[in-house]
Parts: sequence; structure tokens; C-alpha cells
Amino acid sequence: ALPILNAAGKFRAIGVSNYTVEHLKELLAACRIQPVVLQVEYHPELAQHDLLNFCQTAKIHLQAYTSLGSGELINRQEVQTVAARCGRPASQVLLRWALQQDVGVIPKSVNPERIIQNFQLFDFELSQQDLAELNA
Repeated sequence: ALPILNAAGKFRAIGVSNYTVEHLKELLAACRIQPVVLQVEYHPELAQHDLLNFCQTAKIHLQAYTSLGSGELINRQEVQTVAARCGRPASQVLLRWALQQDVGVIPKSVNPERIIQNFQLFDFELSQQDLAELNA
């Protein structure tokens, strides 16, 4: 059904969610239209590097949801340390961590100030030391 709807111009791209490398291999072996995006939970406590590498090789964009670990990661000591060193809120550090791996982020907030803050990610970079601390 999806290839027919795609050919009819009803949508431009197909995405999948919560697939593993094995799921993607099965899908790619059987599909006519390759997905362009995969949404998964992705953050320093659930850094799915094998999945990221597979997606990059297959030209599938990895998009992270729950980038802040449902808000729990913000209070981790290493996140606070990196945030203090960068002069940024912990949420920006976690979002930037994903962006520097070419992972898209879709943060959620109902707080207008936090929504604005979540967009202020492109005027700083995390150092290799920062990334190593967050990955530990």
C-alpha cells in the first residue's frame, strides 16, 4: 500500500520507528521504497552506536526521541559538569550531543522558554572531552 500511495504523490518519504539493525536488514531486503528516517530513543544512556552506523551506511537518517531521557539525564553529574563548562543548560548539552553525531532530535516541551532554549543549539559545540564524558 505504501509504494502505491507514494507513487500517487500522497507522501514524499517513508519513516519507521523503533527498528533494530536486524529489523532494518529484513525491511531493506523486502521493500521497494527504502525508509529515509528511523525514530528511536537515543541518548547517552541508550547510545545505539551500531544502529547509528548501520543507518549512516544505509543512508537512513536517525532521529532521536526522548533525548533527555524523560528528563532524568539532566541531573546526571557528567551532564551537569559539561553543562557548567559550556555555560549551557543540561538540556542543550544532551541535544547537542546527539546533533554532533548527525542524529536529529525532536525534544518535547510545553514550556515556552524551554522550547526556545531547545532551538539554541547551533552556536556552540561540545569538545571531544565533553563527548567522552557524556559517553562514559
